[in-house]
Amino acid sequence: MLGFAQLASMLLGIGTNSLWARGVSKEIFGQYQLILSFATMIGTLCLNGLSQSLTISSAKNCDGDLPKIISLKLGISLIGGIALASVGLYYRSKNPLLAESIFLLSFFFPFLELAKVWLYWMQGKYKFSWVVTFQILYPAVFLLTLATCIYMRWTSLKQLVCLLQGSAALVTLASLFFLFSKMKHNNAHHPDTLRYGLHITAASLLAWLVITDKFIINEHLSAAAVAIYSVALIFPEQVKMVYVVFGQSFDPFLASANSVHEAWAFLKPKLILVWALFILLGILGFIILPYFIPLIFSEKYAVAAPYGKWLWLVMSVTAPATYLGNLLRAQRKVKFVYGFEISNALMSALLYIVLVHYGLWGMVAAQALRNTFAAVFFVIIFVFYFKREQHG
Repeated sequence: MLGFAQLASMLLGIGTNSLWARGVSKEIFGQYQLILSFATMIGTLCLNGLSQSLTISSAKNCDGDLPKIISLKLGISLIGGIALASVGLYYRSKNPLLAESIFLLSFFFPFLELAKVWLYWMQGKYKFSWVVTFQILYPAVFLLTLATCIYMRWTSLKQLVCLLQGSAALVTLASLFFLFSKMKHNNAHHPDTLRYGLHITAASLLAWLVITDKFIINEHLSAAAVAIYSVALIFPEQVKMVYVVFGQSFDPFLASANSVHEAWAFLKPKLILVWALFILLGILGFIILPYFIPLIFSEKYAVAAPYGKWLWLVMSVTAPATYLGNLLRAQRKVKFVYGFEISNALMSALLYIVLVHYGLWGMVAAQALRNTFAAVFFVIIFVFYFKREQHG
């Protein structure tokens, strides 16, 4: 069921990006991707670690944590909206149209953040049929709205931001209403879980550096280069969708396990098969992507194909190691969280700043190096915790 949802979501996402590529200019597409990256950067500062708290509290039936987490998330997201508006002030003299679009997005920003709540909570409750419904609904509404915008020729940057984010906000409100009406069964609290979520948030305060790639490309290259880079990432990003399919079924068990050894006993037989599957996907994608990208996104984005196939291969081979990171997060290994989040953020920013001078190939190399670093880090630290627990 989760596999079907991710496949449907992936196809809807590819369809949406194909509409972007064919119905909107490179400049507008690149600017839209840029302002979304600003929202994502600020979102990393908005108590993002509470997503892990949501899954753990839900899996442990501590339903009383849900209203508190939503209140915290809403409060910090309102502040985040103000911070996003301040980014618009930075561009007010340089690019007034971009600035006005960022101001518009700042209004919808709290809804973007609250959209993250329902997935983690339902996932922890094993309500996979509900997860499937909303995972398909979000991209379907987005695709329909974008198609309408293109058909009606509402393709200015401000119109696209207003209509696309407005429709997403309505779906978010519907999902939260459904969540509250169906899922609160008790008033139990788990204070340690909330505290752990705040630890993850503190550890990831530098995570916005990981998402500065499109901003750096726009500053050093152009908005059109951002569009090409975004198209190159579309198929590799689908690797994450496959990763999430397995992660959504693994996470509740990893969160409810009482030790690293118990979690590993569950994960080990599955991880070998999953890694083999990802390697196979990597090889297949590397071969066929050069044909698919121009076919789906038009010849004007054919230049993105070489970048895309290498990104796909690297992400496919390294992605399964992330399950080891998920295991350690679910087991609340705070030092691991701090170590990875800080080192990953600093390394990513350094790679982007140094390698952007080599153009988009430099940014592809930066992504490849940071993904490889993450995989190696997860394996080494997992082995450390596993052996330490083994020896008492």
